[in-house]
Amino acid sequence: CMLTCTTTTTFLTMDKKSRFVLSGYSIGSWPGLGSSWASIPPDKRGTYRIIGKGRIQLKYADGTVRRHRIGILHNALNRPSPTTGVVLGATNYYYED
Repeated sequence: CMLTCTTTTTFLTMDKKSRFVLSGYSIGSWPGLGSSWASIPPDKRGTYRIIGKGRIQLKYADGTVRRHRIGILHNALNRPSPTTGVVLGATNYYYED
């Protein structure tokens, strides 16, 4: 990097009891200055429900409600596979073991 480097990772966890957690972190550095930093925001959690074909509603613990499009990513055989990942809005979330 020329001036500064930053990377952000976001995680989406969903369970069979209709609960979700959105979490993530950012790390960065200033090359040549010997400094680095990290930011770990509080997790966002709540419940979800499918409200129609390709639509999901997320209800956060603070009462906020958001609706998004949801899709299932395809595996190497070009078949839908939630263990490959999901798309929520415009963001891809890939499955991790």
